[in-house]
Amino acid sequence: MIDYRQKLLCDNLKSATDSKGNPFYTIYTIQANTSTPADATSTILQYCASSPDKFYMLTSSSQIVTTFNAIGTALSKLRVAQ
Repeated sequence: MIDYRQKLLCDNLKSATDSKGNPFYTIYTIQANTSTPADATSTILQYCASSPDKFYMLTSSSQIVTTFNAIGTALSKLRVAQ
C-alpha cells in the first residue's frame, strides 16, 4: 500500500512539466542499506529517481557525506530559468 502511494506521488511529480515539456522537478533518492544481511534494493526508490544516476545505494555510513556532496554539486550546476 505504501509503495502504491509513493509511486502515485512520484508519477505526479515526474509528470509536472513546463510549457516546453521540461520537468519541473529533479528527484534524487537515497537508500541507506547498512544492515547485515542487506535489505533488498528498493524498486520504488529506483523508480522515483528522475534517472538511474539519481538513485544512490549507501552501504556504509561513510558514504553519506560523499553522496550529499555529489548531489549538492549536481544541484549547483542547475540554473533557474524563466
